[in-house]
Amino acid sequence: GANLWTGNQVITWNATDIDGDVLAIDLYYNLADKSWLTLATGQPNTGSFLWNTATVLDDYRYKVRVVVRETTTAELYSASDQCVYQGP
Repeated sequence: GANLWTGNQVITWNATDIDGDVLAIDLYYNLADKSWLTLATGQPNTGSFLWNTATVLDDYRYKVRVVVRETTTAELYSASDQCVYQGP
């Protein structure tokens, strides 16, 4: 199911590297299962990102994707999707 999001929302993740390499976080969203749009790239691995959902259209289902990668090799570790509903 989808969660209703309005205003500022915190996207969270938990990512570690077994070798201790620095990880970067890329965040994407899509509308109605269309192309992925960039929300932010190269974010530090702080575990959270604040998204102002007022920047997207209301009354639509969005998916949010968090991609974890190594900064030195660009090796992709993980990608996960979460379905959210942007309301007025």
